[in-house]
Amino acid sequence: MQVKKPEMRSLSHSAFDWEGEVKGVLKAELARRGMKYPDLVRNLAEVGVTESAPNLRNKISRGNFSAVFLWQCLMALGVTDLRIGRYPGDDLIRQTQALKDNSL
Repeated sequence: MQVKKPEMRSLSHSAFDWEGEVKGVLKAELARRGMKYPDLVRNLAEVGVTESAPNLRNKISRGNFSAVFLWQCLMALGVTDLRIGRYPGDDLIRQTQALKDNSL
C-alpha cells in the first residue's frame, strides 16, 4: 500500500501573519502583567536597553523587530515561560512524521 505524501506548502509571509503573531505575544505579556509601555521602557532601562515610550509603541505596533529586541522585552517583563500560537506548518510536520512512522 502506497501512502500519499503530504503536499508541500509555502510558509511565506503572505501565508501567515508573522508580525501579528510576534506583536501579539508582547502585547499579551504586557497585559498579563497589567503593564503599559512606560513600564516596559523603565524595565528595559534596568537591563541596559534605552527606548522611548513612543518608539517602543511604534516598534511593537509594526511587529517587525529583531529576535534580540523580542528577547530583551521578554526578559524585561520577567517572562519565564512562553506559550506561542499554532505554527502554520504543524499539520505538514505531523503528516511527515506519520509517513516516517508508517515506513518503519
